[in-house]
Amino acid sequence: MPRSSPRCGLLTPDTPEELTDAVVGGFAEHGCDVDLISPQDDWDFRPHDFLLCYGPMRSIVRGVERLKAMPHVPPVIVWFTEQTPSPRWPAALLRPAAQARYALESRFAPQIGSKAGRLRALGELLALQQSGRLVRAFTFTETNRRALNRLGLPATVVPMGYGPMFGQDLGLERDVDVVFLGSARDSRRGPMLRRLERQLAACGVRFVIKDGSPERGHVFGQERTRLLNRAKIMLNLMRQPWDDPVFRILLAAPNGAMLLSEALLPASRGPYRAGEHFAMAADGDVAGAVRHYLARDVERRRIAEAARDFVTTDQTMGRMAGRILQTLP
Repeated sequence: MPRSSPRCGLLTPDTPEELTDAVVGGFAEHGCDVDLISPQDDWDFRPHDFLLCYGPMRSIVRGVERLKAMPHVPPVIVWFTEQTPSPRWPAALLRPAAQARYALESRFAPQIGSKAGRLRALGELLALQQSGRLVRAFTFTETNRRALNRLGLPATVVPMGYGPMFGQDLGLERDVDVVFLGSARDSRRGPMLRRLERQLAACGVRFVIKDGSPERGHVFGQERTRLLNRAKIMLNLMRQPWDDPVFRILLAAPNGAMLLSEALLPASRGPYRAGEHFAMAADGDVAGAVRHYLARDVERRRIAEAARDFVTTDQTMGRMAGRILQTLP
């Protein structure tokens, strides 16, 4: 790094405040001063050694266009938290598709909304790279690293780390058998979740779903922490088979719930090991795996406790921020 105490500009376009606080805290552990920079600010990057953007959970196309137009911009790094399109897509098709999605976003953002969001996120990275601004992307798993590298994007695996926003064990009674948090509007996860709900209801399993719908609502912050502290199992059901469980294990583990996932690709598991930090359903039988672990308290608690210890000591936001800083010139 250029100075013993580096200074970072954190670009924060419409991202959750509590996650921003955790990222800032992680870099501060290493003496890195962080300035929050919003799209509405007058941008002056002269004090900064590098710029950081995490996500992009929302469109950052306006910010990218603004960066491209500025004559002097420090090196830009992106903590890429998004999932990627199918690994089967050849780079010769994926690159122009992502670039076309970016071009549409830059012209018709309000009309497009979140459609083809995976292509949008890739298009933003490619635009940063083509402008000469992007020096490195950090992604959660080997699956995503390979996907970015195939497009010529410089990528390194550094998962998101644990911070206080993800919760802590409150010692509550675990009176909820299973919890699922997340949208069920997509074509793969929605039908899977509805089928699983019927199967578990037939077995008398108490299953709480918070999918953001008007009927079920959603939970954030302390309400989410309390719900996960009451849960024995948190489910990971993926939008696509190559997706990763990193954010969900960061939610389940510190709150003492065991993460149960459908089968994951070996390269998509990040630093987490099946049978040690989370459980994985065999042969697609998620309902059978739920029944198995609800009937085996000792086994379930062993996995949950190992995950909590690993996440809150080895996989903290501070440690992950340190790994990022070590890679920078």
